[in-house]
Amino acid sequence: MARPEVLVCHASTCRERGGEAVLTEIEELAATVGGCSVHAVGCLGYCNQAPNVLIRPAEGGETVRVRVSTLERSADVVARATGVAPDLDDETVKARTAGLRAARARDRARSVFKWNAALKGLQGGMERREILEVA
Repeated sequence: MARPEVLVCHASTCRERGGEAVLTEIEELAATVGGCSVHAVGCLGYCNQAPNVLIRPAEGGETVRVRVSTLERSADVVARATGVAPDLDDETVKARTAGLRAARARDRARSVFKWNAALKGLQGGMERREILEVA
């Protein structure tokens, strides 16, 4: 049986719509369940529904998932690839992925030229970092 694999599109449209955050998020979730390879690839051909991933489960076949724009969608991708659902209630998982979702929102705001929203999110992140460093 082949090792499950998740291929995350890194073509321009998917990157603009948060593909890098999706790749990192799926890598983190896959690490919690183990046994799954995650790689960046070129265009999967569904640009108007980005970001996209291709799932290759161990038992064979391929499935494309489009609009992978939430933690739950990323977890579903990992579950379909491995057969094991990541525990989204685990505090470690929440902590490791919280910043990724915020980065994804900033990337999306920046991609549609809403600079104020992107900068506001960055400012909020810096304020939280200062609070954590002081504590």
